[in-house]
Amino acid sequence: MSLKIELSELEDGPLELTGSVALSELQIGELDPLLHADRRAEYHIEVSLLDGKLVARGAVELQMECDCVSCLKRFPFRVRLDPWEAETDLVSEESADKDQSSADLTPILREDIFLALPQHPRCRPDCDGLKSAPEKPTQTGSDPAAWAALDRLKLD
Repeated sequence: MSLKIELSELEDGPLELTGSVALSELQIGELDPLLHADRRAEYHIEVSLLDGKLVARGAVELQMECDCVSCLKRFPFRVRLDPWEAETDLVSEESADKDQSSADLTPILREDIFLALPQHPRCRPDCDGLKSAPEKPTQTGSDPAAWAALDRLKLD
């Protein structure tokens, strides 16, 4: 369910909305292959009209899973937008010619969630990353035969 608001519902005053929206509908999982958004964002917001604008205030919370950029392990990640506030003009250049009967808060919510997501998700701040294979011991000396072959090389 998108956060589409019928403006006629706001004629009697503010409207309280509680529910959830699928993260797939917000296109959160398409943002980054390290983010796994197969759940829903829960919201509790109050929507009202104020001076020709639609104003929304409340809280939004979602639980998702991320892959750590260091160790590649999957870990839970919680995004909490509290307080969350959004404001949108009801009269725009596109809607000036037609009567606007609804407004959609979904794109605004999507953008605010994107901004709250980690750019480089880590399972813990001190994650050491992937454990590498032990290195083979290297020789500290030089091979005289290799140097001799290089000395004979003519690059003219």
